[in-house]
Amino acid sequence: APKPIDLDNLFNLDVNDDIWLDIGFGYDEDTAPPFWLSNEQVRNSIRVLLDQDRCAEERRYLLAERDAMQEWFSEEWHVVNAG
Repeated sequence: APKPIDLDNLFNLDVNDDIWLDIGFGYDEDTAPPFWLSNEQVRNSIRVLLDQDRCAEERRYLLAERDAMQEWFSEEWHVVNAG
């Protein structure tokens, strides 16, 4: 279930604050909220999956950068040794 909103800090909002949860829009009171919103284990799993995706993306960038550096160094090596 959604967490209660702290009214004392209502106007000191952060992007991660509970006020941004849209549980009241489109959900009726008779149905349970979706697991991504109500189950902490599912929420943690989503965070881990997003972290894993970011790591895989960063790895691709690093490998491409490594390839570019190796190619550059190889060209420089040939120039230095040819002269």
